[in-house]
Amino acid sequence: MWKELKEYKLTIGGTTLVGAAIYGIGEYGSGGDARKIMVATVIGGAMGAMIGSAVAIGISYARGVGATPYTPILGALGAAVPLAFEVPSLAKGRRSTINKELIRNVAVGGTLGSASGLAIDYYRGQM
Repeated sequence: MWKELKEYKLTIGGTTLVGAAIYGIGEYGSGGDARKIMVATVIGGAMGAMIGSAVAIGISYARGVGATPYTPILGALGAAVPLAFEVPSLAKGRRSTINKELIRNVAVGGTLGSASGLAIDYYRGQM
């Protein structure tokens, strides 16, 4: 999997930076202190990295193997969904969840996405 991710490091790096910037600017605009801004930037960067990795894995496997592995793709996207839902409220200057809740939601989303992807891969005979 690392080989596939290395080929798309520009895509992953770009989505990581965009996610980090969105969250950092949003927290700064809502009057957060330096620690909150740093935590928000790390959370946004993680969201971007997960989305970029999911896209890169999907593209690479579809080209090379012809069969797309849904476990890493749905796991990364499942973890990124709660973060993506937070972006509109962050842009308006008010957070709808605190960081602790957001991290818990990411863990739950990633687990559900991975389990769904594993079930699909198992059903298709890829496991």
